[in-house]
Amino acid sequence: MKRVFMCFLMATCSFASSVDVKVEGIEKTGDIYIGLYDKSQNFTSLEETYKRQIVQTDAKSVEVQFENIPDGKYAIALFQDENNNHKLDKNFLGIPKEGYGFSNNPHTLLEPTFNDAVFEVRNNTRLHVKVCY
Repeated sequence: MKRVFMCFLMATCSFASSVDVKVEGIEKTGDIYIGLYDKSQNFTSLEETYKRQIVQTDAKSVEVQFENIPDGKYAIALFQDENNNHKLDKNFLGIPKEGYGFSNNPHTLLEPTFNDAVFEVRNNTRLHVKVCY
């Protein structure tokens, strides 16, 4: 029994990684909402995150770590809640009025898809995400 438990523990630990995200280019104040997504359905929906963190900052950059992440494909979406209403405000055309960013920093006129922002987690992964205003 002890041997079975040790094998399970070793297998679990070998597939758990961390994702370190450095958010750069912060120009304003307000909480940063960072979502880690493991599927394309409802990508960018705050309610559909695999894991999420809310970070208070008044600095130009901040670092966040997601721990115990199984190896696989993920994407990051974030926004800065400048007016503390817990959502990304957009204008009548759907263009964000607050800071936002995605893994891979895709350059697109439309909201990026999961595939635009996807990255692979194998062991520990480090990302840089630039906030756009």
